[in-house]
Amino acid sequence: MSRWADDLEADLGWREAELRALRREVVRAGPGATTHQALLRSLCVLLYAHYEGFFRFARGVYLQELQRSGRTRSECKPQIAALSLESQFAGVRTNTSSQELWKFCSVTFPDLLDQPISFRDDQLELSGESNLNPQKLREYCQQLVLQHGTVGEYERELRSLVGRRNHIAHGKKTEVPNLAEYEKLEHVVFTVMHEVAIGVVEALEQQAFLADGVE
Repeated sequence: MSRWADDLEADLGWREAELRALRREVVRAGPGATTHQALLRSLCVLLYAHYEGFFRFARGVYLQELQRSGRTRSECKPQIAALSLESQFAGVRTNTSSQELWKFCSVTFPDLLDQPISFRDDQLELSGESNLNPQKLREYCQQLVLQHGTVGEYERELRSLVGRRNHIAHGKKTEVPNLAEYEKLEHVVFTVMHEVAIGVVEALEQQAFLADGVE
């Protein structure tokens, strides 16, 4: 098994174990008790945290492996190469004079394409981003050329999880009907998380991040 597959499996494992431990406490509390509902609400918040946290982790694993590959930007798919150039593009947008645009297009850009692909630390970790709704997750997966079919399949459930987490985090008295309702959400979330993990492993093993025609 590859290093990245081991890392992803280990990360999924501790997240599953933590949720399983809290779920046992919900069962012990028993329906109807204030503790039972409080723990259910806590489970929803924790589930969202692991959903977002795992995607951040998987994205970091993927982009770090791309950096280690030593491939140049010109060898990578356009959307991935463009992601690695966000800072440079931002600099161009601040000065759009004809002379600066010409210099960037004729000199700077060709040189950047020939350099090994790299990403800022905040890109590896998605720093500053929050509320991983289905649309954002789909966009991130498309940007990285990862499988994401289950995101569309379970869009309603993922939106429900994000909404509940936000309501609870903002102090609203949002109740989770019962453990069975929570378990449906957990099943969906881990289905999506496993697809992301498989997508990362396959993309790295098959070098799906390379531009068409590059070997």
